[in-house]
Amino acid sequence: TLDLAAPICPDGFQPRAAVVLSALAYRWQPHTLYHQLGSDLRNLAARISHRLGALTYSPFAPYPISELQPLEPLTPAQIEAFLRGPVSARLACVRPDGQPHVIPLWQEWNGHAFTVIAWQGSRWPDYVRQNPAVSLTVDEPWPPLRRVVARGQARPVTEMDPPDLHRLLNRLARRYLGRDLAQPYLNQVAEVFRIDVEYLRGWRGLTSPLTSP
Repeated sequence: TLDLAAPICPDGFQPRAAVVLSALAYRWQPHTLYHQLGSDLRNLAARISHRLGALTYSPFAPYPISELQPLEPLTPAQIEAFLRGPVSARLACVRPDGQPHVIPLWQEWNGHAFTVIAWQGSRWPDYVRQNPAVSLTVDEPWPPLRRVVARGQARPVTEMDPPDLHRLLNRLARRYLGRDLAQPYLNQVAEVFRIDVEYLRGWRGLTSPLTSP
């Protein structure tokens, strides 16, 4: 086998465990395995580290500021790849009293619109019915610090039947949790919304620090 490993760092710096991918050597070349799956494995290790408390993911030493890439836009292909990853989103809408309301949720992107789920007891569906203009932010807390911001109109999906909802829940659960969850949670879904995107942009990296004259 060929083994590819990425460290898990609960503090963001010191490895305490690792995620290891073992592949059949007769099917893979080392460089092909690394280039095709290395980034996904590192993102998985970074996400586990983040769940364990890490604010950043810089194995073995604090991530040198000089190595952080400068702020640059993501290409459409990079945005597509990022939005297919297991990074949750934050939906921002406006309450009837004019105050902002932000809620974390799972998202599915089809290249034109986001699909999101409202669980039983959620208040934001009532808010977006009164004002369907929303913003959606998807970002990662570790380098290369990718983020995508979208604005659009949120509408209830009324034509989704139980089998379609079952498949949607399974796709989301496999992305975010690594396993199917549809059956136990079908009755917990209040509504499904589609966000038709009017504005979508993505960036990575940080702005250049200001230097003293």
